[in-house]
Amino acid sequence: MGCRIVGDDINIHFGYDYYMYIESSSKAHFKEFQKIINREGLYWQEFSIAPYHLDTDDVNALSFSWGDGQINPPGDYHHDLRISKDNPLNRTYTEWSHFEEIENGLDWGEYQTVEQKYLQLVLDFLEYFQVNQLAVNGGLGFTTIQELGVPAQYFTSQEEILFQKLHEYDKNVEDWTVESFIVQKEDFSTLFQLIFKGRYNTWISTSHISIQFDSSYRLFLSFYGHKKEVQELVEKHGLYWQERQPPYHEAVDFT
Repeated sequence: MGCRIVGDDINIHFGYDYYMYIESSSKAHFKEFQKIINREGLYWQEFSIAPYHLDTDDVNALSFSWGDGQINPPGDYHHDLRISKDNPLNRTYTEWSHFEEIENGLDWGEYQTVEQKYLQLVLDFLEYFQVNQLAVNGGLGFTTIQELGVPAQYFTSQEEILFQKLHEYDKNVEDWTVESFIVQKEDFSTLFQLIFKGRYNTWISTSHISIQFDSSYRLFLSFYGHKKEVQELVEKHGLYWQERQPPYHEAVDFT
């Protein structure tokens, strides 16, 4: 059974390979925890960054009872939208890489048009929720241009610079002790262009929103409240949305 034990000033859970994590904001409690751990003949390591930290909103989301799983609870609750570039009822599978070489593939001009729609939607989405920077803590999946099998000309110098910076950072991340790599607002556009083109296999998560993008041109947005406003953003950019019910927290890593 996977679970967390959450109290007013303590958070306990187990990871893989018999690691146990304890969070507390009280230094006095922490000293007592150390004594107990030492007494049991175990070892401890203190982290400056909690590897699997949950904010209060996250705990509330994971603790919510959905009843039969089909009826929306009242109030300002969690939404999960699947965004597509064409009507969900008759959309076709497509990819940007290799273009005309695959069935239903986009050519370069079509890709650029579609990319701008998604890019502007994501930037507007982050602006709406007042996200001004993103912290990377490791765990990125990287794909080289050679592995994608596309010409290098499809990537700008700004994209390559950010890709190399994140790749170098990821190599140095060890046991969550390295400070986060901060992507500032002015680099959001470059970051998401790399994600759209498959250079990163990752998703974006904050305490209130989650963003995930797949290879078949579907964007997944998870968020609390503001359903009408976000749907209007989607439609403003000529894209389509479907709400998944109940929201699939795990599918978009909305923890």
